[in-house]
Amino acid sequence: TWGSLVASGQNTHMGFQADICVFDFATRTLLHRMTLHKVKVQALAFSNDNKYLASLGGQDDNTLVVWDLMTGRPLCGGPASSNLSLCISFFHNNSSKLVTGGHGVLRVWDVDFQNRKVTPTDIKLASFTRIINTLV
Repeated sequence: TWGSLVASGQNTHMGFQADICVFDFATRTLLHRMTLHKVKVQALAFSNDNKYLASLGGQDDNTLVVWDLMTGRPLCGGPASSNLSLCISFFHNNSSKLVTGGHGVLRVWDVDFQNRKVTPTDIKLASFTRIINTLV
């Protein structure tokens, strides 16, 4: 049901993959254990309609993955940035758009579910050097 999902990302050791666990809080049950990221899951975000989960891998991985919450399978993804990405958020009114931020990078992503790909657009930060830790 909407709003009853909880997700957690694992932090492991070099050479191991980090799990993402999705739970139904209302029933206290594990719905999915999803694995693609290396060593660390840096950040997670649910889409507003609860159909998708986006994940960012840590510095050993630094990839963006969009997951289908009905199946627990990855839909699309790719490198998050040439710099470390730290946070992620879906747009509040559009499940096919999300934003990532991190070390000197802020990117808006268009998710093409039909063709299973993500396309980034960099937001120019001009001469500002920022580490973006949180997005809303």
